[in-house]
Amino acid sequence: LGLFTRTGYLAHNASSVNPDPIHRGVFLATKMSCLGISAPPDDITPVPPQADDKTNREMVEAHTEDPETVCVQCHKPLINPYGFPFENYDAIGAWRDTDNGKPVDAATEPFIDGQKVQVSNASELMMAMADASDVHRCYVKHWIEYAYGRNATEYDTPTYDELGDVSRSDDLAVETVLVELVASPIFVSRAAEELQ
Repeated sequence: LGLFTRTGYLAHNASSVNPDPIHRGVFLATKMSCLGISAPPDDITPVPPQADDKTNREMVEAHTEDPETVCVQCHKPLINPYGFPFENYDAIGAWRDTDNGKPVDAATEPFIDGQKVQVSNASELMMAMADASDVHRCYVKHWIEYAYGRNATEYDTPTYDELGDVSRSDDLAVETVLVELVASPIFVSRAAEELQ
């Protein structure tokens, strides 16, 4: 499971009382899968405090997946499915089997590699993501942006597509990815306007 079940990540993406599947989901969807998610409206209301008869997940679903709201467009298909598998981890990252006296429901269907994938917990989500071409391409894209000191452009797409596919099939080390990036034509032959 690695980084995403560590206390630092889980507690950072939680309130002082409850886990925060919204922020956990946004991070994984945007930073690990490179899914495009619009910023929330300025007048968005926070999730209300947990009711005595509802779980954290039930409160988040009721608040973000109401078909009458604009929230549902991003939360139901993209954000919540990446955050709910971590419901077994409380606000400080400790394991829990129940929430508010009810069994924790961590099952969901995130979009991975362009299709819905059934997962029942964080472990299954991490395994599905580790085997996903889009996640490997996203990983390489972030290295391109870091190594080149700029946002990725359409000209970088062949590089991160190729290296992402190789990373997935050959389990490339970070060092190998970086060597490939600095040996690529885009890195060694910069445009004249970039040099000014």
